[in-house]
Amino acid sequence: MTTHIVLKPIVHNNKKCIGIYFPYDNNLIESVKLVGARWSSTLKCWYVENTRENFNCLYQTLKGKVWIDLSELKTKPFESKRENQHTAHTLPPLTKEAAEHIKAFEQWMQSKRYSSSTIKTYTEAIRTFFRYYASKQVHEITEQDLIVFFNDYILKNHYSSSFQNQVINAVKLFYLRMEKRSLNPQDIHRPKRSKKLPNVLSKEEVKLIIEAPVNLKHRTMLSLIYACGLRRSELLNLTIMDIDSKRKQLYIRQSKGKKDRYLPLTPKVLSMLNEYLKAYKP
Repeated sequence: MTTHIVLKPIVHNNKKCIGIYFPYDNNLIESVKLVGARWSSTLKCWYVENTRENFNCLYQTLKGKVWIDLSELKTKPFESKRENQHTAHTLPPLTKEAAEHIKAFEQWMQSKRYSSSTIKTYTEAIRTFFRYYASKQVHEITEQDLIVFFNDYILKNHYSSSFQNQVINAVKLFYLRMEKRSLNPQDIHRPKRSKKLPNVLSKEEVKLIIEAPVNLKHRTMLSLIYACGLRRSELLNLTIMDIDSKRKQLYIRQSKGKKDRYLPLTPKVLSMLNEYLKAYKP
């Protein structure tokens, strides 16, 4: 039975994109990755930016392998892709060699227990870099190529300094671990990070925020985040066993950096926690 793929116009992160919808299939996933498609956990689909060039590349890659439904896509015009200082290059598709290297790099990071967010950030950064140098083999790329990429792609298209640093970190780690050679950091330009003063809430503002929810559970969540300085994931992963009422401590397990830590609980927050436990019995 021929696989049915549907291409739809979607909006992702305020950008017009082409949504790629199909039943789970490892071979098709690898095919759409070759043209630079990314997975959206929000929209539950793969997607590429909505340009004529991306559509042509996607269509040529999938043609003959699947049945492609274009009915919804044809109702919307493609976004024009002009080369100027405000729009990005249209990058060529990823080569088969580069895709295999990225897959091996991703598996290596997984074996080293890198966080899922780091793996995603690094693989996407290095995928963009290798697409830019699709005409070169992976082992031929040098520090000078990295500098050219910054000047002709990142700076020209006004991408952020954080993205530039992500590419540096990803490329350096890739070549150090996968190619067994290091890129000289002295030859790589790192952008300066902007330093901004934090926007600190007053006690009155914090009180208004915490007291705003009517729901006891939500008030307890906000109080824990504020009083203990919890990350969202740390809050969501808490269990009853992590609350030490006698010592007035909260036990955080295997958070960022795979580290455990104890946090003090104020009497007021502890009282609210106990009230929540009695009411909800989680």
